[in-house]
Amino acid sequence: MATTLVPAIHERIAQCTTSILVERLVPGAQLVVSVDGTEYSAVASGASVQLAVPPLAGGAVVRAKQDAGSGFTPWSADVEVEDALLPPITSPRLPEEVGACSQCVHVSGLVPGAVVELALQSSGGMVGTGTADGAGTACVDVDLSANQGKGADVLGARIVVCGQPGPPSSAPVVASPRLAKPQVLGPLFGCQRMVPTSNLTPGARVRFEMGTDDLGNLCSCSAAVNAWFGSDLVAGRQVRAVPYWDSVQCSGDGPPSAWVLVVPPDGRIKPVVLPALVAGDRTIRVGNQIANATVVVRIRPDEHSDFEEFGPAATSENPEFGLNAPLAPGNVVTVVQTLCTVAVESDPVTVLPGPAAVLPPVVVPPVNRCGAGMLVANLHQGALVRVFADGIPVGTAWAGDRSSIEVPANVAAHMSITATQFVGGVGSLPSSPPVEVGTAAPVVPRILEPVATGDHAVWVSHVTPGVRVTVWSGTVRLGSAEAAEPVVQVPVAALDGPVHATALLCGELVQGPDVAPIAPPSGAGGFSQPGEEPRMYADFPVPAAADGGAFPMPIQGQLYFPSNDGKTWPRGARNVPLVVIAHGYWAPGVGSYLGYDYLGRHLARWGMAVFSLNLDAVNAETHFADPHQFARGEIILHTIDALAADPGLAGKLDTSRVGLVGHSMGGEGVVLAQHLNAGGARGYGIRGVVSIAPTNYRTEVSLRDAKYLQLLGSMDLLSRSLLGSAWLNGFRIYDRAFSPKTHAWIYGARHNPFNRKWLQAGDTFEAPWADAALPPSEHENIARTLVNAFFQDALFGRHAYAGYLEGTVVPQSLRQLELYVQHRHEPRTVIDNFGDVDEQASLAAQPLDKTANSLALPAAAEGSGLLFWDDVQHTASGAATPHETQSTELSWNPPSAADARYGTGAGGPAATPRDAVSFRVGQFYPDASLNPAGAAADLLVTLDDGGQQATVRAGAIGPIPYPDVRDAAAGLCPMRTIRIPLDAFTAANAAFDPEKIQRIIFGLTARPTGRIFVDDIEITS
Repeated sequence: MATTLVPAIHERIAQCTTSILVERLVPGAQLVVSVDGTEYSAVASGASVQLAVPPLAGGAVVRAKQDAGSGFTPWSADVEVEDALLPPITSPRLPEEVGACSQCVHVSGLVPGAVVELALQSSGGMVGTGTADGAGTACVDVDLSANQGKGADVLGARIVVCGQPGPPSSAPVVASPRLAKPQVLGPLFGCQRMVPTSNLTPGARVRFEMGTDDLGNLCSCSAAVNAWFGSDLVAGRQVRAVPYWDSVQCSGDGPPSAWVLVVPPDGRIKPVVLPALVAGDRTIRVGNQIANATVVVRIRPDEHSDFEEFGPAATSENPEFGLNAPLAPGNVVTVVQTLCTVAVESDPVTVLPGPAAVLPPVVVPPVNRCGAGMLVANLHQGALVRVFADGIPVGTAWAGDRSSIEVPANVAAHMSITATQFVGGVGSLPSSPPVEVGTAAPVVPRILEPVATGDHAVWVSHVTPGVRVTVWSGTVRLGSAEAAEPVVQVPVAALDGPVHATALLCGELVQGPDVAPIAPPSGAGGFSQPGEEPRMYADFPVPAAADGGAFPMPIQGQLYFPSNDGKTWPRGARNVPLVVIAHGYWAPGVGSYLGYDYLGRHLARWGMAVFSLNLDAVNAETHFADPHQFARGEIILHTIDALAADPGLAGKLDTSRVGLVGHSMGGEGVVLAQHLNAGGARGYGIRGVVSIAPTNYRTEVSLRDAKYLQLLGSMDLLSRSLLGSAWLNGFRIYDRAFSPKTHAWIYGARHNPFNRKWLQAGDTFEAPWADAALPPSEHENIARTLVNAFFQDALFGRHAYAGYLEGTVVPQSLRQLELYVQHRHEPRTVIDNFGDVDEQASLAAQPLDKTANSLALPAAAEGSGLLFWDDVQHTASGAATPHETQSTELSWNPPSAADARYGTGAGGPAATPRDAVSFRVGQFYPDASLNPAGAAADLLVTLDDGGQQATVRAGAIGPIPYPDVRDAAAGLCPMRTIRIPLDAFTAANAAFDPEKIQRIIFGLTARPTGRIFVDDIEITS
């Protein structure tokens, strides 16, 4: 029988609060809440109670217990009531503008439990009041009818804490936009009592219908809400959302959402125990809670013991569940969620030991007045972070498995900001030195391209930390994000037209330029029904080469071409780019060349002619000692000649715009084709080469004079074998290749699923781990999307698509994947490549010298936390790195406070705000003591112009990932490229001059410990 869980009291609670939310109650249980020893009792009328109490004093300790009939639980973990600054000196944060029809307004930046008052400037009358929740936000019902017919107006807001009012803020009242069509987000399950909905018009009401039944309605303060109801959804029925106005000044329905079918609960209700759990914790956090479900918490001392169960407790919008006793190292925790009698258990999470010492966190400047929050780094896994302004608590956040987080807080100019972290109940010293709150004005934000129709997120740079960034399509708000960093990703409703971004800080609003979306590279293209037909040409006498003898080669394959009827070329079709696909080594007769039909048809829809070449004959000649890669290169080049000479294709192909795609041995074969073309001045118009999981037999060959893309997966058979077999190591083809070049490393991708025929022919070698990997459909999605984006740039000159190859902006169709990119392009200034040869940059190979960089300027690492620093050759490093390159290796583990950094001279390269600082970085694996399993590494990157410094976190662009070490994965630790726009640094510090960069500093203070490689430090366009 399960033991009753303790009640949950959520942080934050502030001074003068008069009610306490208590959750995870058993209905009918006796509840006791203690405030500094004074007890208040109630009978739980439901799973949660809002208990009225006298105004709370700062510093008071609140806790709760319940008796569901078998005796009282232990007391819940203590929650300390925060002091509040009196009188308040910060203003509430309002939206950029408030529609005149609005019936509710979202207000943030409040003291928890405080009252917020809204008034119209024109009348001076109060139009709404609300009470702040624990996050310092309130959705305030308003009546703006006093504005009816008066035109322009201003809505004012002020906070009242302990009866003392603070300074006001304001927002313009404007004409309300048309009601947007909502989107009900599935899946919806039977017995569920919540409907998640997006694309709402802030301030409008929305009602929810299940068939002809009215589920209820609410006012939507934001563009996305979770609407909770008192009745169950019924499987088999449909639900929709209808926006409407019903006020004096505005009335009528807007367009309803599409109907969404309610389905019976299934495995998708699987809950998630959010990592990390640390010894001493008395709280766990559970994700994917389904409204009206119950949760049972299961804990066992270790993986060999029996579970003890606690609960059941009702789900809620809050993730926290209190525990009856502190967790111990090695405990295993799961939770079981039950909905409509369907029960699904989470994956287990093992409790980590606490750190030997809890280090002070690092508050990353700048912190700006009126801002939405601040960045706090150097966090231990599972840390609870508290931020203070002049010693007064102003914000709290949980780190989870991240080493840096944004902590929401509203602060005033010149306040002194510090932070602490608590890990397993053990607290750190405050951060030092304190950060003074600045008075920066918002700068004009810049949307990072590309953006595409259908995108649900937009990256924005040149963002003043603390602003609210909003993305608009005309006057329609698509989505917002509170930005604590100079680069931010903004979730948006699906794009369908030009967009721009605004930044709001302290009531000042600035607007960036419009950006037109492109068609997504995964989309349908311009030709509705591509045609295809076999093509056969005369045999080609393959000449003998260094890796194989002469033999006759039949030239035949499958041609895919643009068409709208599946049979004929479009009228007037001429000079279409040509793509040749070369398959790899496989048993003959299975039709390997037909296994890329999905890719050939996709590229044909986008206007390319694609010839998939049958290479069975060269495979029959291939042996380990005679790999015939030069032969493959010659065959591919001859195939271009054969297609160009085909009378049936006369005038249709543009052989000055040729792309090559190869897979496995064919992935190296296409590199050989371009090598022969460029090295022999043969004149073929090859502009782009794609290798999918290539071999690496010809280590003397470097690809040049064409753009290069390589795709490789962490569960690829070649990846699993390459450390002991250099001829399988396609990474080294990338390392040798001339730029522009891109390498995409995809967690969970295999070798065979890129070819449909290879799967049908038995999925040789990889079948045992197929279920652990990405499904075949995802492999095809990867190839279609990235190969098409690559050729849109390389063959059509549509350079917006090149942005998808740089590693920051990921195509929408791939954002669910763990995909990490290496990239380089020209022009660039090499700061340090650590002695590798780089013909494009006119750099000869140099011996390892950690004290000087490629510019012959000083490089140095220092700090009390530095453990190791040296320049290393990867092949001799002892790490599971696939690269054949030199880099610097850094490790750190400070004894008491974050203190380690690596700096290198830059020499003032000519640069503009639109340029970027670029570097390759990866975690050293294996090193369990410094790189915690599953945790991303991070860096604070500082640019110094000789007088001013500006800092941006590398993780704002993307994580430095932990290697994929699942049983089926290769366990490699390749590097990825981080490219930080220089205008992110000018947003962090407007006085910083990107044209005078004297030094680049990598702060090893974003995470308590780490061991990494850093390579290819550059300033690039």
